Amino acid sequence: MMALTRLDRRDHVAVLGQGGLDTALALWRAGFVHVDVAPERLNRPAFGTADAVIIGNGNERLAKAVDAARGVLRVGGWLIVRAQRTAADSIESVRRRLKEAGFAPGPGLVDADSVWVAARRRPELTLHVNAMRSRIA
Repeated sequence: MMALTRLDRRDHVAVLGQGGLDTALALWRAGFVHVDVAPERLNRPAFGTADAVIIGNGNERLAKAVDAARGVLRVGGWLIVRAQRTAADSIESVRRRLKEAGFAPGPGLVDADSVWVAARRRPELTLHVNAMRSRIA
């Protein structure tokens, strides 16, 4: 999973959703020191901005999980999604859904029962209304 990104052990990592505690424990054992977990019903960790957000069950309610991640993940940070490997959830289908949600999908990998996809958070488009008005006038 971490092979998909260039995370440092000092980065803040938030783990959202089902299986989050197991994922967080694996990260702590791997030497990550800033790991926060949000249970499935909470959908938001306690600390502010994360360098990476891991969604443990991307098959169910992916749009809701991505919205929760967007509120925590810094611009340019990594969103890592795990989906159970099914005919409907291939690497390309997960990448397509992340792109539609405004992320820049990167690499993916397949293990015994899962599809993992990493995506970077893009900056949101901001409109500068005053600058537009002066150009129109």
